[in-house]
Amino acid sequence: MRNQNSEAQRKRATTHGMTKTSTYTAWRSMKRRCTLKTDHSYTRYGERGITICARWLLSFENFLADMGEKPEGFYLDRIDNNGGYELGNCRWVDAKTSTWNRECTRYVEVEGKSVPIMEAARLLGLGELRLYHFINKYGEVEGIERAKNAIVRKHWSMTYKGITQSASRWAEEYGIDRGTVRYRISRGLSPEEVLGV
Repeated sequence: MRNQNSEAQRKRATTHGMTKTSTYTAWRSMKRRCTLKTDHSYTRYGERGITICARWLLSFENFLADMGEKPEGFYLDRIDNNGGYELGNCRWVDAKTSTWNRECTRYVEVEGKSVPIMEAARLLGLGELRLYHFINKYGEVEGIERAKNAIVRKHWSMTYKGITQSASRWAEEYGIDRGTVRYRISRGLSPEEVLGV
């Protein structure tokens, strides 16, 4: 009799048969970081007020029905990083998208779009740290413009009033020593500062 009760309890506890899957692990991890004060991530989730809808909190099967199985290499992500875990606010995303959607990710405006700074650096052809340097030193708008000019500097050229020319051409046109123009470009000065206008 005792064995029958134990067997029945075990079957009830594993009706979905997915306790060893990555989908179940994602669900369990979500619950831990939002509800278990001893979890290492609790301060960034539960303590911050990130909640789980009752439908998912009480049932893995409901979570699975709403989200489907976790694709390999993907993560559970909240679209609104300040919102809770619920059907309209969750999705499976790849690592890059997940990283971009963190509360600490900084967004900047590039070509009329708000993008994470690491994507802005990629679009501009710069290293992320170098772009951070320009933005922190000069502010977002001027920093991005200076970053664009830094890319042009690789070829000792500069864009001013929509015209891109070599340092030699600018020096000749404005009657400035070519070495002075190159030096000013290398310091990250604005085109106006480079040309003394």
